[in-house]
Amino acid sequence: MVELAHQQPGFLDYETAQAAGNAEITICYRDTESNLRAWKQHSEHLEAQRMGRDVWYSGYSIRIVKVERAYGF
Repeated sequence: MVELAHQQPGFLDYETAQAAGNAEITICYRDTESNLRAWKQHSEHLEAQRMGRDVWYSGYSIRIVKVERAYGF
């Protein structure tokens, strides 16, 4: 999915982190909400979402957020 996500309009970047017990978070950055919605409806992504619900995960959550500012040192 990551390779496919890179190829979609509006892809900016992504980050993934994994914790003990196989907990994982992936953050995917898109340039516009319309490009985010288009990715959510992509046929291969829809199939991965279905597999996530039916096979891979006992549960998951999705958050759609807008980054107003990001900085670090």
